[in-house]
Amino acid sequence: VHLAQHNLTAQWDEQISTTQVLRSIDESSQLIHSCTYPAAGGLISPREFVDLLFRERDPSSGRFEIVDQDTQV
Repeated sequence: VHLAQHNLTAQWDEQISTTQVLRSIDESSQLIHSCTYPAAGGLISPREFVDLLFRERDPSSGRFEIVDQDTQV
């Protein structure tokens, strides 16, 4: 699983209008910019987020875990 699959979020999250990789820091870390659509008939403005995604393998299970820390712009 590559972190770029975060861009697929717009396919399953109907609130996301766009996603873009701002920077690939290394194989395990990326900065992602996401935008949402307006909501509640325009009462809630579109929002922007910057996420730091970090992927690591759990040594006990061998599964990958993705840690996501975001902030609203």
